[in-house]
Amino acid sequence: MGDVRIKDKDGKTYIAASRRPDGSWRKERKVKEGYIPQDEQPRYDPRMRLNRPTRNENDFNKLPVFSPSSMMKSRNIPKSVQNAKVADETFTSGHYNIPVAAIDKPNACITVKDQYERKVFNLRKKINDINTLVTKIDKGELKPQPNQLEKIKRRQEIENEITELLDKIEKM
Repeated sequence: MGDVRIKDKDGKTYIAASRRPDGSWRKERKVKEGYIPQDEQPRYDPRMRLNRPTRNENDFNKLPVFSPSSMMKSRNIPKSVQNAKVADETFTSGHYNIPVAAIDKPNACITVKDQYERKVFNLRKKINDINTLVTKIDKGELKPQPNQLEKIKRRQEIENEITELLDKIEKM
């Protein structure tokens, strides 16, 4: 232990006065037998930290990258097997495989028809917003602001755009 313990005539134990790292003095303290000061207690390490492999100094700037071939192969494989294989293929002999293509948005529209349908959906939401705005104004719950009036004026344009898009979808 790093402290000096003193026993007096009565059998009481004291930790002698000592100097802190910042230069100030600690008073001597009366302690029980076997007491360990908090600074000297062993640090608690969770099980996960103890089982974690140590990292090298140069590992901080390396990111795992997946090869497109492993991504294509893993589509028909169950998840449990797939995870094990991907973990093995991420790092091979000190070099990372660089992907040729990456998927930015998994839910992106694929066909032109999907794009038109998405646009119609969004325009219908705008029409619903305009309808709720008009009902609130009619009931007197809301005093319209200039930008809200402009939005209400655009209703006919939005409806025309919806009909054009629906015609394009029908022609496909």
